[in-house]
Amino acid sequence: NANQPWYSVRKQLTTIEIGNGVTSIGAYSFIETSIQTIEIPESVTTIGSYSFKSSGITTITLSDKIESLGTNVFESCTKLSTVTWNTQYNTIPSYTFNGCEKLKQFEIKSTITTIDSYAFQSSGLTTIEIPSSVTKINEKAFKDCTSMTTAKYPRNETITSSKDIFEGCILLKTLTITGNGDMQNYQQDNQPWNSLKEILETVIFDTGVTSVGDNSFYGFKKITTITWESVTTIGTSAFNGCTTLPSVSIRNGVTEIKSNAFNGCTNLETVDYPVSIQTDSNDIFNGCTKLTTLNIIGKGTLKGYTSGNQPWSNNKENITKISIGNEVNGIGSYAFEGTSITTISIPDSVTTLGDYVFSNCDKLL
Repeated sequence: NANQPWYSVRKQLTTIEIGNGVTSIGAYSFIETSIQTIEIPESVTTIGSYSFKSSGITTITLSDKIESLGTNVFESCTKLSTVTWNTQYNTIPSYTFNGCEKLKQFEIKSTITTIDSYAFQSSGLTTIEIPSSVTKINEKAFKDCTSMTTAKYPRNETITSSKDIFEGCILLKTLTITGNGDMQNYQQDNQPWNSLKEILETVIFDTGVTSVGDNSFYGFKKITTITWESVTTIGTSAFNGCTTLPSVSIRNGVTEIKSNAFNGCTNLETVDYPVSIQTDSNDIFNGCTKLTTLNIIGKGTLKGYTSGNQPWSNNKENITKISIGNEVNGIGSYAFEGTSITTISIPDSVTTLGDYVFSNCDKLL
């Protein structure tokens, strides 16, 4: 760390030229220098650890000839704002951009498969999109990115990630799940975004994402908005304990909702429930004590149930308003059994009613 020939004058160094033909920049080479820009020739294939740490560098381009990067290469480069990452090296090593507070944007290229521990810790990133090529994210990769407000995370079933990658991201309130296919399932406390349980407000499932994995947002107390474009399955306890969620519009096209999907959403008042659902259970809305309004949406027939087995059966006495969409053409047996509705408007589109649809609706006038 102190054996470079220019170490004693490192603070005075503002310009450094690396000749074409140099193949490696050694560890600690330009640490704490005052250089602002440097052109790395394409002959360079290796950059060692700490090589530019705490330097005055503002922009950097890494060519596609670079095959290896050490750790901490740009750590504490507080003026670094622009990085062009063309390297084919498949890993962003530990602490690469730690403390790069002016680095607001960074494109993670599709060549990247691993984001190592603390890679972007305390950087100035305001948003990040993790591509589907990434298969591993190690601990606290984005720790204390206190300016980050949005993140995109791939639904990739093969990705492994530490549960604390967003620790300290106090403004990260919007998460988008991207890609094509099903999300992977999680345990209640091992989601990659687990650190956001008291922060995350909006969840978006991009076009192409077909399922919400089990326990994906279990216990996320601040979520108020969920949007989905292609989801067909909502997993077990996917939104269990989302105690701030005021309403949910389940898209027409969802065919399965698994056990306890919205259990314990104690602020949930309104649900749009599509007729496309063919598989559900009677505990989906357990503990949703404020659920009063049920909107049946979509084109087709709401499936029939047996007595006491509707998804809202544990809250039926609290349901005072049910609306039926203008494209619904049938209501299955026992659908609204025991609810507290006083009136119901059945549109002309409805041509069939199952048995006991309004059984024990004692307040229905």
